[in-house]
Amino acid sequence: MSKDPSKRKLSPATAFTAVFTAVAGAVTGPHNPASKGRAHSSTLRRLTTFSLAFALLISAAAPLAPQAAAGNPSETENAPQQDGHFGTLPPGSTLPTGEECADRVRRSPWEPRADNYPANHTKGKSGVQIDGGNNEANTRFAPRIDGDFTGTTDEIIQWGACKWGFDEDIVRSVAMNESTWHQSTAGDGGHSHGLLQIKDSVHDGTFPLSRDSTPFNVDYALAWRRSCFEGYFDWAKMSSGNDEWKCVGLWYSGDPNGGADRYLADAQGHYQAKPWLNWPDESSKIPADAGDANGEPEVSSGNPAPGNNTVSLEPVTDPASSTPDASDAPADTNTGDTPVEANNDANDHPADTNPDAGDAPAATDADAGNTQADKEKRRLISLSAYIRMIFEFCDPRHWMNHSEPGEPVDPPDSALPTESAEPSPSSDPAHTPEPSQSTEPAESPEPIESPDPVESPGPTDSPELSPSTEPADSPELNPSTEPATPLEPSPSTEPAESSEPSPSTEPADSQEPSPSTEPVTAPEPSPSTEPAESPSPAPSSAPVTETGSDISGLHVQGNQLLNGGNKAVRLRGVNHSGSEYACIQGNGIFEGPNDQSSIDAMKGWNVNVVRVPMNEHCWLAINGAPGEFSGDKYQQAIKDYVDLLTKNGIATILELHWTAPGGEKATGQKPMLNRDHSVEFWKQVAAAFKDNQSVIFDPHNEPFPDGNKDTDAAWTCWRDGGNCSGMDFQAAGMQEIVDAIRGAGAKNVIMLGGVQYSNGLSQWLKYKPNDPENNLMASWHVYNFNPCMTTDCYDKTLKPVAEQVPIMAGEIGQNDCGSDFIKEVMNWLDQNGGHYAAWVWNTWGTDCGSISLITDYNGTPNGSYGQGFKDHLTSQ
Repeated sequence: MSKDPSKRKLSPATAFTAVFTAVAGAVTGPHNPASKGRAHSSTLRRLTTFSLAFALLISAAAPLAPQAAAGNPSETENAPQQDGHFGTLPPGSTLPTGEECADRVRRSPWEPRADNYPANHTKGKSGVQIDGGNNEANTRFAPRIDGDFTGTTDEIIQWGACKWGFDEDIVRSVAMNESTWHQSTAGDGGHSHGLLQIKDSVHDGTFPLSRDSTPFNVDYALAWRRSCFEGYFDWAKMSSGNDEWKCVGLWYSGDPNGGADRYLADAQGHYQAKPWLNWPDESSKIPADAGDANGEPEVSSGNPAPGNNTVSLEPVTDPASSTPDASDAPADTNTGDTPVEANNDANDHPADTNPDAGDAPAATDADAGNTQADKEKRRLISLSAYIRMIFEFCDPRHWMNHSEPGEPVDPPDSALPTESAEPSPSSDPAHTPEPSQSTEPAESPEPIESPDPVESPGPTDSPELSPSTEPADSPELNPSTEPATPLEPSPSTEPAESSEPSPSTEPADSQEPSPSTEPVTAPEPSPSTEPAESPSPAPSSAPVTETGSDISGLHVQGNQLLNGGNKAVRLRGVNHSGSEYACIQGNGIFEGPNDQSSIDAMKGWNVNVVRVPMNEHCWLAINGAPGEFSGDKYQQAIKDYVDLLTKNGIATILELHWTAPGGEKATGQKPMLNRDHSVEFWKQVAAAFKDNQSVIFDPHNEPFPDGNKDTDAAWTCWRDGGNCSGMDFQAAGMQEIVDAIRGAGAKNVIMLGGVQYSNGLSQWLKYKPNDPENNLMASWHVYNFNPCMTTDCYDKTLKPVAEQVPIMAGEIGQNDCGSDFIKEVMNWLDQNGGHYAAWVWNTWGTDCGSISLITDYNGTPNGSYGQGFKDHLTSQ
């Protein structure tokens, strides 16, 4: 200690002790409930003491504050710096290289997700295209994607934020929404992977690196966001200069108004709360001899040894920017596109035992091996922690509304509405109010798109998203300030992205997959005859009063589905996913059992239809489909399952889920079927099942032509195929598929899903293909995050169709763990003669985003969602 008192620095511990004693005495002083005047005087005394305490702390912090950087703040505040915060660079900026950013990353051994280690040390590769991006995106940005970096989870986030010019805290916040920073997270029924949840069925060529390499996952996702930010997505009608939050919303829904409000509100809540600041270090859980997954020895690259008292990865923030009450941060409902843990820290991580800096590793030697700058940073962090503790204790909201015995209690500030400010993603988060010791909000899993792509398209002309929460730009303290009110969430969320396809709610992936690189050589068939635009004749007036349980001989009469005895049949059942992806991934043919016991469990729910997704390359045994799970083996397995369902009085819907043109492998869903393989697929399937009229054909799971728009161009492509906007292959239209099925001699019912992932049926009647058998149904998918998800929309767009032909909701679901939405859908369909199958009869987890109906194949319902659906079916 210096002998010259004038040169001494008041230590944070000393300051805290003095202030805490003073404040504690003031706050806990005697109260006289009999005297209102004295109560007010006591309140003023406490406020004065609180102000003095805060002034004392600020004076204590002054000698420790680092000198401000020279230069014009407007020119330097957002630029990536060696030791600074990575902020958002405006469109048109020159972006740093990956190598430059590797040098700029603030290294630290802090690792809150030890399970990420293998993926964190697996580098990526170049050569992937940016899905939905125009030529400029794939010329300027795609070659930069390489995942060429290794480090801790946060170092990878910093590296990606630097490389693509984005606010690192926004990246952290989105990663909270998508995966709570767990690279192993699989959403959308197993089709979305990693820290930022890349959907393999939409972003061609990204799997399996999207799952196996954290650097690649972050690199690709942020390249996509930068392409959006620069205005390189023609389909999104974006112009350069749009705010970063809008592109975050597009990643979730693919449309400026595609149900991303709640998702954005959650991400912006994380941006304010910064829950990662309170996460404990798990680096000790990483094996000491763990090596680089690329076969290289682990290099610290400046990483201090875990034993040193190093500063955690978070940027040092101005102590005055801390928001005193953690309750201010909006609760996390995580309605994004991926399932996440419901209570991440409480179950998975040990409680933080470091009393001074809750977000930094415990110290073993306060000063050993550290620079003076490191020491100052640590002191500031410790001081910040002290301030948080005082705020927790002294926050006026904890005692200003405290009522003496017999006094009424005022409502808490949190009950008062607040104006939502417009977010400014590019502002330096260092100035963002930070909650005091905010606990990590429970993350409700994200949903999900339909089993595979869970893209929730939205109307193209809908209003743009208006992000609700904005980080404060000034360090001004206002302990009672409530966080900006989040955008009103759009109705429930969708499937998310698990390793399996999730219902049609795929986050921001609604844009078309990047074009296949394989040229399509198949000649374009002559255009099909244009059907009359007038709707089909009114349904037969012959009354069908009886409802039959027999599902044999299914056929269409007017707007009803009848069985062989001409009795009306109502199909109510489930989707059983797995046969569209397990085979192509080399994991088998089905997921879960497909035996009698599993069917008995379905019958216990009163199920009378099962929808079975398929993969055209596994059926045809082409393009590298594993021999042990494709061709004859795959075909026979499907036939055996269908036969077993039929014997149990259960109808089967065979639907084509995963496709790809040319020599490309079918590892996801395309906007349309292709003429290379899809027509032949349906010829063969039709021939195989033409003698079983309890089988219904569903040619394409979820079409989304013309950039997922509800336009004449989209509907023309849907019906006629050919050269369609945004596709580099010859699309097979629904008319061709109907002709192929009928040409094979099959008279089975065919159900046709509309555009926008089968959620749009606005022009279904106008573009309905010609069918010589008059045996067509309309197929419709709906989740609580789709554009058409209200009874008003159903009455307007679905009812006219339901009055002409039978309508089958091939997928219904909700990803918020409730069942209110699907009950409303089922009630509407029951009242309008519709049919439905819920997503999904798979055990993908109990989190909301999985949209799983069951927790085991004995048929145990998964929470309110599964129980609500079961109760409805068994009551019929």
